[in-house]
Amino acid sequence: MRRVTELLRNLLGLDDGVTTSLAQLENSAQRVRWRIAVGASLVLGAVAIVITIVVSSIATLGAESGVPGDLLMSASTPMPGTTEATASSGESGTSGGEIFVHVVGAVQVPGLYAVRVDARVVDAVMAAGGLATTADPCAINLAHSIEDGQQIVVPATADGAAGNEALCSAAGGGRADSTNPNSASNTQAGASGAGGAQVSLGTAGVAELDTLPGIGPALAQRIIDWRDATGGFTSIEQLSEVSGIGDKVMANIRDLVTL
Repeated sequence: MRRVTELLRNLLGLDDGVTTSLAQLENSAQRVRWRIAVGASLVLGAVAIVITIVVSSIATLGAESGVPGDLLMSASTPMPGTTEATASSGESGTSGGEIFVHVVGAVQVPGLYAVRVDARVVDAVMAAGGLATTADPCAINLAHSIEDGQQIVVPATADGAAGNEALCSAAGGGRADSTNPNSASNTQAGASGAGGAQVSLGTAGVAELDTLPGIGPALAQRIIDWRDATGGFTSIEQLSEVSGIGDKVMANIRDLVTL
């Protein structure tokens, strides 16, 4: 730069003052260019930081609003708490392939299950993991057929102890069963109830209620519990408010009970 300045001074005949001014002007121009370069670099850096922040925020928002992978189920994935039917037809719903039943009571995993349309109570119980150790196998007919939308209540033993299937045959054919109101034991109980006095809903105990068709020991206890909780029955129709008493059972016992 100094040589350029000297050459200009010699060619143009400039004195030292003018030459000094030219040098200062050149230095000022260099400083301006440097400041512009630094400013541009800072601006570009700030823009890059802003873009990075914006992209990161959008990615985070998308991740938070997405559906977790473990909550996604394909159409062939059974509903939680249900088991998929094994019907050979491969059809779903009640169109000939499977039906849905609600299994509650003394089973391993109570819940809503899909079973074959021709399934029996035992199939629904097995879908629910099988009988619990406190289940009373004498109080339910495992061979009874089931229908779509049915609730299957598996009673427990009165004292909560483990049930014993061998006692069913020793007891003379088993006890009444709310799942099958038309079983042989229920028919016999209904006949004896119809031939004698009506059972009083206000005073009857478990043993008396157990003689009614479709009412087993567990259901009889629920009737008593409902009576105690509500202050007693004021109409026969209130029996339908007891869990486990459906239209069929109600039709079988309506004429056999009294207030």
